[in-house]
Amino acid sequence: MPSENSVLCRLTIRLSDGSTLTKCDAGGYAGMADSGDDDKSGYSDAFKRAAVKFGVARYLYRDGVPTFVQERTGAADAPAVATPAEAAPASSNGHGQRAPATAGSSNPPRTGKALFAWTKDQEQRYQVGLLKYLNGWAKLQEFPSRMVEWDADQVSQAYAEACRKLQSIQNTHSEAYEEALSN
Repeated sequence: MPSENSVLCRLTIRLSDGSTLTKCDAGGYAGMADSGDDDKSGYSDAFKRAAVKFGVARYLYRDGVPTFVQERTGAADAPAVATPAEAAPASSNGHGQRAPATAGSSNPPRTGKALFAWTKDQEQRYQVGLLKYLNGWAKLQEFPSRMVEWDADQVSQAYAEACRKLQSIQNTHSEAYEEALSN
């Protein structure tokens, strides 16, 4: 379902009991010179993002196998997952889970433009509405309305808040999964 700035993909699977399950996500246009290629990029992005919600091709977003699965199977090649320097100190949530690995965690964004790019990367990686959350948070802080206009201190504060939010989401998902396993 195309719109002016994005494409929405609704992906439906039929389960063994005959019921169906639908997941959807949006993909953006890449801004290519050829309009046909630009349209294709939007549809492709939307399709990949919707498929990832079913667990298909998570590697496309460098997500791989979830940490909780690696821990349960004892995968020896499980990647280390670190908490960003600006977020809370590295700690477990009581279920052996740690904060999500974040792009640029050893080199945090220093400009609004870099923070925007980092935020979009995190949205794709973790399938969360981080940009919307940060914009709402920034409004409460009385930051300029456009992220690209934020000064270095505002960017640093927003990055720390984004890392805190990602940590919170990771903890919530881990707890929900553990609860589901115990039932």
